[in-house]
Amino acid sequence: MIIYVKNNKGGTGKSSISRNLAHGLTTKGFRTALVSGDSQNDSLILLGQEFTDKKGLKYFSQYGEDIEIRIRKDLDYYPLETNSIGTGLRKKVIKAFERLDKEYDIVVVDGAPSKEDQLSKIAAEVTHQIIIPVQLDGASIKAIKRLQETVDIEKVSCVVPNLFLGTKDETDIYDALDQFFESTNVYLTKAIKHTAFERRLCLKGKSIYDSRSKKTLESKAVYDEIMDVIITWE
Repeated sequence: MIIYVKNNKGGTGKSSISRNLAHGLTTKGFRTALVSGDSQNDSLILLGQEFTDKKGLKYFSQYGEDIEIRIRKDLDYYPLETNSIGTGLRKKVIKAFERLDKEYDIVVVDGAPSKEDQLSKIAAEVTHQIIIPVQLDGASIKAIKRLQETVDIEKVSCVVPNLFLGTKDETDIYDALDQFFESTNVYLTKAIKHTAFERRLCLKGKSIYDSRSKKTLESKAVYDEIMDVIITWE
């Protein structure tokens, strides 16, 4: 199963959610691959490692050689060495995703904040589910509506409000989103709070699943929601 974490708007916490989700899935017994859709490879950095090789997803697609980085038990990372993937590689990249889909229980793609690059288009095509992280502001609401122009809305399984500060404006926007998705098959999760503890974990290269602190329990409950949707969604 391929899961695409996507929002065309930057700053919504796609990489943070991707890394926590991918690590969380391993705690449920799923062998998981985390694939970067951006050559900055932010989700790898957030898990405490850096990409220093020149061989990434493009090379893997061209030559089929293993390039994965083991970052946790049952969790491999597939970095991206360049954002320049031409249409000539389209079929090979699709086959690479098909191979990953066979080799892993779940593949999580950490999407780039772009709708035009070739890899984003391919990921939107091959994915089985799309997860949309959002900040609870007017710009993100508009971004969700625009996203419907670039992805198959039928593939969207859940929307995840992120970086929640608990303001009245955010709560009002959450309620508006709840009404917006009420008549759809899209699941709106509880909001993930923006906390100093989570920030410290990011700086240390750890996910919330590397910590046993009670301070992670609320966030883990939201990720349990997301994982339940992934596993049961049809």
